[in-house]
Amino acid sequence: MFLFVFSLPSSSVAMLNRGVRTFLFALVGFFFSVIFLPGVMIAQTEIEGEVTGEWNPEGSPYILIGNAGVPEGEQLIIHPGTEIRSDGNFRLSARGQLVIQGTPEDSILFTSNAEDPQDDDWLGVVFSVLIEEEPEISFANFEYARNGIELPFGIIHDCKFFNCETGILGIATDRNLPEIVINNSIFDGSTECGILIFNQARASISYSLFKNNSIGISFFVFGDQPHWVINNTIVNSEFAAIAAGMDNGMINVYNNIIYRSLQDAGFFGDFRNNCVIHIDDEDEEPMIVGEIVGVNDNGFSCDENGNFSEEPGFVGGEPFSYQICPDSPCIDSGFEDLEDDEDGTRRELGAFPVTQTDEFELVMPEGWSMVSFPLWIPANRIDYHIEPNIDMENLILMKDDSGRFWAPGFNFINIPPHNHHKGYLVNMEVEEVLDDLGIFIPANEPIPLEDNWQIVAYYPEREHEAPEAFENITNNLIIAKNDEGRFYAPGFNFNNLPGLHRGKGYLVKMEHDDILIYPKDNDE
Repeated sequence: MFLFVFSLPSSSVAMLNRGVRTFLFALVGFFFSVIFLPGVMIAQTEIEGEVTGEWNPEGSPYILIGNAGVPEGEQLIIHPGTEIRSDGNFRLSARGQLVIQGTPEDSILFTSNAEDPQDDDWLGVVFSVLIEEEPEISFANFEYARNGIELPFGIIHDCKFFNCETGILGIATDRNLPEIVINNSIFDGSTECGILIFNQARASISYSLFKNNSIGISFFVFGDQPHWVINNTIVNSEFAAIAAGMDNGMINVYNNIIYRSLQDAGFFGDFRNNCVIHIDDEDEEPMIVGEIVGVNDNGFSCDENGNFSEEPGFVGGEPFSYQICPDSPCIDSGFEDLEDDEDGTRRELGAFPVTQTDEFELVMPEGWSMVSFPLWIPANRIDYHIEPNIDMENLILMKDDSGRFWAPGFNFINIPPHNHHKGYLVNMEVEEVLDDLGIFIPANEPIPLEDNWQIVAYYPEREHEAPEAFENITNNLIIAKNDEGRFYAPGFNFNNLPGLHRGKGYLVKMEHDDILIYPKDNDE
């Protein structure tokens, strides 16, 4: 390396420094003007007029500065991770082929470029009624549009629509066109409708979540063509969950959870096996639920079409705020004429199925025994859970730890809804094995205990010895017994109780209130 040292007069140095400083300030000012001028963004692409080819993340964001469209016979492919923004009341339209297919990891975003965006900021993505090839749109998000997507037919899945005037507008002038298929999507904050089906369009809408919309789904169509609204969750609708008029074809509405809408709207169609609770239905059934004539297979009062009004039992918390709990009354309450869920059980209601793949054989031996149920029981109706699965002539008596009982032979039951923390005392004529399918309760699910006797359930798959199983309540535990009279008494340092077994119940007496937590299983 060589180091050159120059010696210049001080006046020359001063002049050089001033020149360098002037140049540097000018250069920096140029870059700042490019980067920070209002409306100027790095790597943006301005769009208007005819568009073809490919859009990708490297060119993002693509800014609509006017209406843009894909001409007939041409193609535009928008790749995953691409962002499209509209700088005014413009649309991206397609007479040719417009491909919008993101991935679960990289969705495509369509939104407003306004600093304070509002619904109806731009006109949305519009597929011409004259398109020939069926569009398929997946893993894309649409925000602040008049209509997020407008199309005559096509497939839309795994998309999200936020704060649009209408999320999807389906409009067709030919009743013989294919239907619009929409599934696994979210509609949130629509000021008009989540989905509006208009004129001669046909729609099949399933497994989608509608929340905080003015109206969830609207039908303003003509003719007798069928429409399907199956397994959706529609919550917090400002006006109505589903709106339709008399001349609106055959609208089949099955297996939906409709929760906290303001009221019923005009609706005419086949309405079956839905759970409906409106904001103003405190003491009476919603109008849309017919006269109560019986009970469903989970033991809840329903109309002749299986519709009922019970709290659906949402899990709560993001991202699945409207996933139902494993003991929800909506479990296995679907319309029997529809295909079973993927897990082979009868369909749930709502957009988010509960996968029930855990299998367990509950042995109820001849004579007296104590049993518990390690699987979540839908709707906590123990009687409706047991009756289809064993020969009821062999069940003599089932009692809880408060002395309330079920005697099928006398057609008497006063046992309250099942408490999964509890076990039962059972008397059988002969041994029965209940083949159960569902979801195991976590091994370490907390069990509240009172300062008295009670029968508790046992959740873990692994057999734990009594001192290990009851370790966290040892100071308050007086005695724990099984159905053979063997017991664990920590105060006397005595134990002849065999390892605790999943499916058995145990009688415990406590000195004070406490909470029992069994050890976790290895896979939890």
